[in-house]
Amino acid sequence: MPAISGLRLESTFRGLRVLSHNRFDDHVITQLTATGVSIESIEPMTLEEIFVSAVQRGREGMSL
Repeated sequence: MPAISGLRLESTFRGLRVLSHNRFDDHVITQLTATGVSIESIEPMTLEEIFVSAVQRGREGMSL
């Protein structure tokens, strides 16, 4: 996993990784390809996907 600020691993399936970035722009693509990442596709997240991801991050940050 490349060490890029704001980059998050959302899921993994058969060797493919789904990543998200909190402020995506072309610079992120440049950083990813510079680390050897092969990009299959880039898709914007729906409002629902953004919400679910934010809730999950909030839960991960909570300590019991």
